[in-house]
Amino acid sequence: MGKASYKPSTGPFPFLSLPRELRHKIYKYVISFPTAPSAPISSFLDSRPPFELRERLSEPTDLSLLLVNKQIHDEASQVLYGETVFPLRVVINESQTDGYEPQTLFEVQYESPWEEVGYTWKDKDDIGEYCAVNFLPRFATHIPDNDSLTSPIPSYRHLIKHIRVDIIDKRVYPYSFKEYRVPTIMRSRVKKLLLPFAHRLTKTLGHAAKDATVEIKLSSLFLYKEELSNFQYREEAGQETLELYTELIETIWPFTTGSWQHKLDMPLEIQQQHPKLVSQVFKSCDDQYVHMEKEEKKKYQTLDVAEPCFWAMNEGKMRVTRKLQASAGTARRPNRRNMSFRTRY
Repeated sequence: MGKASYKPSTGPFPFLSLPRELRHKIYKYVISFPTAPSAPISSFLDSRPPFELRERLSEPTDLSLLLVNKQIHDEASQVLYGETVFPLRVVINESQTDGYEPQTLFEVQYESPWEEVGYTWKDKDDIGEYCAVNFLPRFATHIPDNDSLTSPIPSYRHLIKHIRVDIIDKRVYPYSFKEYRVPTIMRSRVKKLLLPFAHRLTKTLGHAAKDATVEIKLSSLFLYKEELSNFQYREEAGQETLELYTELIETIWPFTTGSWQHKLDMPLEIQQQHPKLVSQVFKSCDDQYVHMEKEEKKKYQTLDVAEPCFWAMNEGKMRVTRKLQASAGTARRPNRRNMSFRTRY
């Protein structure tokens, strides 16, 4: 008896007849992104902050699968948004003026795959304001209305499950405490510094925030000892070190206030030297937040954009950008009202 001959199918492959679990594995193989690595703290030591997520997520193999039909689009979108770890980066710095009325300035640069915004907070102001990111002025390709100032598209936000927040603190504390005489009011504001960005993430995720996991990774130049020898770093700083660790923990606290689950990736120095400090500081911050006035909380959710900046769509992102001089042809750095700033680093 002869062997049966194989007859290949002449029609299209019945992909949708495969089990749902198998289709999920195929989607994941075709369109999922690998996790982007965190930028090493050493890359933030030069004068030009590497603000953009330069170690971007690799391009997916093919997104044309999303265009086949509605069912495949919906199923593949769950993998695209649900399996991807979306990276957010928060870079914190602090500077001081040398002018007639010296003042301290907090500076935050925030970037996610869907938006980019700067933030400044002077010691003489009640609250900070959004601004364009320094060194990265943009030409606006589209100025949206107020209803479209959030991304990604609302119909996909509920699919996002994984966020990684890299918080890079560029302040060098031991050197700057005495050199800059940081006002007490600024140190007391540290725990509120990133509240606007925690609210931005809450707004992005919407009701799906409770199903998302946010991994928070803290890096600090204060703990990057190899580069701090010139700043008279002291290995045994006693109570001062404890205070600085506390300030670092307070800085990242706002990203633990959302309804999402959070995971902490803390520097080993803090974990080993003070294993209970994180939970103690978080509890203190939570207690203070509960008693914060409702109007003050609202301020961090409805910040204004500083003039002459505005929200604009550029390269697929919502960015706070500046109006550029038409005759210049290229962007010019702001003069910050002719004030000379010197940074902690």
